[in-house]
Amino acid sequence: MINSTRIQTIRNGMIQEGGKDKREIPTGLFKPHMTFMLSGKTGSGKSTALLNMVKSYTDNDVFQNIVVISPTVQFDEKFKILPLTEVYEEYSDELLGQIMEQQK
Repeated sequence: MINSTRIQTIRNGMIQEGGKDKREIPTGLFKPHMTFMLSGKTGSGKSTALLNMVKSYTDNDVFQNIVVISPTVQFDEKFKILPLTEVYEEYSDELLGQIMEQQK
């Protein structure tokens, strides 16, 4: 049997580090440039959790641009909570390279 616990908020303190990125990241959110994984069964709230996390970043001016590559985003009402900058329906390595160049 698998037990699960809903995380209400992450209560970790800020880790001080050097570098050029001086954005104030709200307590409980990861510093950008992270890798993470969401795993769960269908309907368990993975997309909702991800959207709420990204919304927290945009509400706190951490992310200024949100680019989504998804063939179904325009049909998913949940994405309307985000101020999407650009939406692409099909992924390609070339597209990703162009997006990364624009971000520089």
